[in-house]
Amino acid sequence: MGREIINSVELQRLMTEALQAVEDDYKDCQFTGIIKYLEPDDEGCNWSPPGIRCSGIPGAVCKADAAIVTKAFRAKYNIK
Repeated sequence: MGREIINSVELQRLMTEALQAVEDDYKDCQFTGIIKYLEPDDEGCNWSPPGIRCSGIPGAVCKADAAIVTKAFRAKYNIK
């Protein structure tokens, strides 16, 4: 099954919404810095894992949940 193609701004928005829905404490956390690869990686994904920025809590607090969100979205989407 192929990945859905979306732009990086929309991908970042969707990922941020998914992370913020996990915990109330994550309401000020957001994904940043998605970079498109020249070629898809070994898993077929064409973008880099993003960074995370949080206000009010250290980014490390949501790191594990952010990794789960990132893995799910890297399996589902590629960027144009």
